[in-house]
Amino acid sequence: MRKGLLSLALISGFSYCTEPAKEKNEKAALEIQDNQIEALKVNEEFSLAVIDSVFEFQEYINATKFRLSENTKNLDDIKSEFKSDKSKIMLAFEGEVFKLNKKNLELKSRVNDSLKYQNGLEDPYFTELDKEIGILESSITDLRKRSE
Repeated sequence: MRKGLLSLALISGFSYCTEPAKEKNEKAALEIQDNQIEALKVNEEFSLAVIDSVFEFQEYINATKFRLSENTKNLDDIKSEFKSDKSKIMLAFEGEVFKLNKKNLELKSRVNDSLKYQNGLEDPYFTELDKEIGILESSITDLRKRSE
């Protein structure tokens, strides 16, 4: 009887020892699953941020190209509207229009090359580009006022 009781105690003890290990394995499996779900969420958020960034960049490029094409149109309008009887004045005016057109073309080229800049719109390259386009637009506005 004593041996039977001892055997029963040993069997009960072993089954008790395996139960916590089983629970630990299940908890670990659940933690792994939770971590995988969390990693998928983080990856999805990152992907959405990248998509937003690409969309924002494309919007910026499109808006900048539109501004530069408007500059070309404005310079063509100014040139066609300007009339002067004096050839010196006409030459000086055409020279100024030529310089502004040249600067506009240079800025268009820089916009087309902007894909090299992977740091996003916070890159100083884009700040400087916006500043130069603003100066060009002001120069075109001033030229229009002087030509009227």
